[in-house]
Formats: sequence, C-alpha cells, structure tokens
Amino acid sequence: MNYSLKKASIKDLDAIYQLQTDYNHLILSKNSLKKDLESELSYYLIAETKKQVIGAIGINILVDHADITMVITNKDFSNLGIGTDLLNNVITKCKELKLKKLFLEVRSSNIVAIHLYQKVGFTNISIRKNYYSDTNEDALIYVKEI
Repeated sequence: MNYSLKKASIKDLDAIYQLQTDYNHLILSKNSLKKDLESELSYYLIAETKKQVIGAIGINILVDHADITMVITNKDFSNLGIGTDLLNNVITKCKELKLKKLFLEVRSSNIVAIHLYQKVGFTNISIRKNYYSDTNEDALIYVKEI
C-alpha cells in the first residue's frame, strides 16, 4: 500500500471531516476541526494516497503536553499500519516540541484502538464513567510519557 504522510492544512478540512462521517462517529464538528487546522496550538497530520485521504490524527498542544483529538483511518485501509504511522509521527513531533506527555481518550469498547495505543506505549490511567452521551459508554484515559 503506497501512501504518504503530510501536515494537514485547511485544504484538507472536508476530507478529514468526511473520514469521521464515514466512520459514523463525529469526533469533532466541522467548525471545531476548522479552528484546529487554523490554530498554531494544533497539529494535524494526514495519510493520503494519490486519490484520497485515508487517515488523520490531530493534537492540541498545551504548555508541556498535548491531547490527541482524533486518530482515524478509512475502514477500507484498516490493519495496514496507517494508525501506527500516524501515532509514531505525532510522538516524534511531541519530542521535537519538548512536550512531556501525550494524552488521549478512547471508548472502552474500541478494542482495536486500545490495542494500538498500548502497542505504541500508552498506559491507561483512569476511566470516565458514562462519558459518551450517545451511548453512556465509559472513556478510558491513556497517557504516553515522551
């Protein structure tokens, strides 16, 4: 599978938003995503083929850490290592920025994502009970020391 990674720009807004729509989970509203793509305190990366965006990851940068806002890949391109590549590249960016920690939250039922996060060194540190309003599902909070 040939794909490349590049820093996302406002030009990628519709493609990233469409990935969420295809996944059936609206992680960020289009307006929030637009604000992030325009912000100097956010960093988004996309995976793309010659024809389409097939994955995206975003972080919001705080004083000494960052929060992952999304990690998403096109269902047709799952299990090809795209999510791992996106995560590893963001971890490298966090090191460049001299951040100390990287946080994320994930639905407790998202076993595939949990496995991926653990594979790249994230550790579960807490649970937010009934966090997701659409399903009352718990959110698991993970951290990676940079």
